[in-house]
Amino acid sequence: MLYIFFNSLSKSGSRQSKIYRIVAKSISIFQTEGVEIRDISKIADPNKLIKSLSETEDIVLIIGGDGTLTHIINKIHSIENLPKIYAYRAGTGNDFLRDLSKIPGTKIIKKRYFLINPYFKKLPTIVLNNSHERAFINGIGFGLDAYIANYVNTKKAKKGFASFFIETIRAFKNFRTYENCQIIIDGKEYNFEKVWLVSIMNGCYYGGGMKIAPNANRLSDQLSVIVIHKISKRVLPLLLTSVYTGRHLKYKKAVTELIGQNIYVKCDDIKLMQLDGESFAAKKEMQISKK
Repeated sequence: MLYIFFNSLSKSGSRQSKIYRIVAKSISIFQTEGVEIRDISKIADPNKLIKSLSETEDIVLIIGGDGTLTHIINKIHSIENLPKIYAYRAGTGNDFLRDLSKIPGTKIIKKRYFLINPYFKKLPTIVLNNSHERAFINGIGFGLDAYIANYVNTKKAKKGFASFFIETIRAFKNFRTYENCQIIIDGKEYNFEKVWLVSIMNGCYYGGGMKIAPNANRLSDQLSVIVIHKISKRVLPLLLTSVYTGRHLKYKKAVTELIGQNIYVKCDDIKLMQLDGESFAAKKEMQISKK
């Protein structure tokens, strides 16, 4: 049986005609005996549903961007003996699949269908409020990127490059740097001043193709930490244009790259964070780890 999951709350999932086209194409590609189509936003217990499927006879296809994938992966990644799970490239982000496309050995069918089971292992987590632990697939960020994500997410009906560009300008005008940030990585302490952003990355990309952490390796047991700090507001836009190619790491006076497995972050006046593009209220102190 082919189980197709889509998210009606996402931009791609709300377009029924597009979903129907993807479904028809997927049925012809996987050629299973039957198909069941489910709206993720209306499944009460995804964990229970996935556990009921056959590891050898069933296939799951998830249609959506990074937000949809992060949501469902948090529900099912700890299940043993999962059926084959494919992700279809759709949505406004796709940084997870963009990263996978660069990894040798990733199984990709017709340039659109990505087998994602191998990447459920070693997912990093962050402890949120009330000791709730949440996994992420691409990365989390504190600072300017979190403000951009927050502004863009309030304009869901207008998501796209134009909206991202407009909200980036808005965030840039309103954001004030963190005066002091303390980061402890595997027991070693680092302190930064005038911090624009701290990005803790499992993959290379976020923000729809920004190669913020070009040396990140999601198959390893470590995370890449990128800190942009002590750079003037006038010069920062020039630096950010180089992020799409990963060349920003050359500006070592303003960009620091660190790696580690257990990461503690404490920044003055921190209010927002982003996790795989979704914005959340942030605590003053954060603990992130990749086990």
